[in-house]
Amino acid sequence: MEQTSLKMTEIWFDFRQLVNKARVQPDRLDYVHKIVKELNVDLDNQSGDFADFTNKDQMAAMLGQQPVGEVTILVPKVCKNKGNYFKKRLVNEREKVLNKSNKRIRKCKKCGAVTYGSRTCPKKYEEPPKKKGDTKQMLTTLDIVQRRNKILHRRKERLKQILLIDLVVSLKHYYFSSFKSFLCHYN
Repeated sequence: MEQTSLKMTEIWFDFRQLVNKARVQPDRLDYVHKIVKELNVDLDNQSGDFADFTNKDQMAAMLGQQPVGEVTILVPKVCKNKGNYFKKRLVNEREKVLNKSNKRIRKCKKCGAVTYGSRTCPKKYEEPPKKKGDTKQMLTTLDIVQRRNKILHRRKERLKQILLIDLVVSLKHYYFSSFKSFLCHYN
């Protein structure tokens, strides 16, 4: 059967080559067509069992015996292959260690331990919770005066910068206008 299939493939290949060679010139195409018709008539005149050979019979000859009866095909089992199942890149062990070392270490805000956070701290309820006012520092009058002086000093510095900028802009405008009048006067 394989030899017949190979022979048919060779015949088709030779026939395509023949048609490609004759494609450019119409008289050659007519000659090829005439030869093919003669071959067809010669094969029809020869007696043999291939006269009633249909396409179905050719397929059966190539593939083997056709199954008789109903054919049931089951759904194949789905296999999850390795790869990009979650649309993420696979990370090797070295990269995992590097990423872990770059993370910030979380500590308990109550006692400073690294193994747990402040929500699960065992010392959480040993001392009473602090009130909101206890955490803030009481300001003395001296601190208030020092803060006010700093704010006033910043305001003075900012005002000096604004005045300096205004002075530069006005001088630039004055000199530019006087230079312009000077040019107009001598032209």
